[in-house]
Amino acid sequence: MGSQLALKSRIASTASLEKIFNAQEMIASSHIAKARDVALNAKPYTDAIFDAVQALVAHTHIDHPIVKKDEDNPRVAVLALTSDRGMAGPYTSSIIRETESLLARLDAAGKQP
Repeated sequence: MGSQLALKSRIASTASLEKIFNAQEMIASSHIAKARDVALNAKPYTDAIFDAVQALVAHTHIDHPIVKKDEDNPRVAVLALTSDRGMAGPYTSSIIRETESLLARLDAAGKQP
C-alpha cells in the first residue's frame, strides 16, 4: 500500500513539475521574442553607424592598424559567449558546435584563431 501511495505522489509531483517547466518555457519564449524585436528595431541604426564609419575610413588617410584591412595577416579573433545559468544546455551546446564549425572553416581558409 505504501508503494502505491508513493507512486501516486511521484506522479502528482511530475505533473506539477511539467506545469512549472511549461510556464518557464512560455516565459523564455516571450523574452526571446522581445529581444528579437529589440535587435530588429536597432538594425537600421547599426547599419547607419556601420556605413558612416566605413565612409569615414574610406575618405580619410588614417594610418592606424584598427582601420586598415590587412589581407596578409592570417590571424583572426573569435569570441564565443555562452550561458552558465538556468536551463541553457542546448543553447550552450549549439554555440560551441557553431564555434567549432567556424574554427574549422577558418583553419581551412588558412586563418589562425
